[in-house]
Amino acid sequence: MDTNLIQASLNHPVVIFDGECHLCDNSVQFVLKRDKKATFRFCTLQHAKANNIIPIDFDSVILLDKNMIYVRSKAALKILNHLGGGYRVLSGILSIVPTFIADKLYNVIAKHRYKWFGKYESCIIPDPKWKDRFIP
Repeated sequence: MDTNLIQASLNHPVVIFDGECHLCDNSVQFVLKRDKKATFRFCTLQHAKANNIIPIDFDSVILLDKNMIYVRSKAALKILNHLGGGYRVLSGILSIVPTFIADKLYNVIAKHRYKWFGKYESCIIPDPKWKDRFIP
């Protein structure tokens, strides 16, 4: 794993997401708008794979947070938890669903995400107001 990314995750949770996926992009926009304390940093899966930042071939959201790696539903729940307030409550409620069930649902959505939600031709370019939140 890239040491710069690990270092970044010690101060800010890092969300690694599919930069070509409309659903993933909308999810990142959702987090950015609600992350009032600018807690999160973001990196695309495409960038992470191209630069050998992640050592395994993941096709899932990944959250790096203080030397911990969360994937699929666990990553999504941790992200909600970090947003605080009602999202923390929602995360707590959703966490009663066993991980193997939540991940099965996650995998179905992930498998069909391009077909159901669309795909960009290339990774999105972040809005300039968020540019400092993205790891190049």
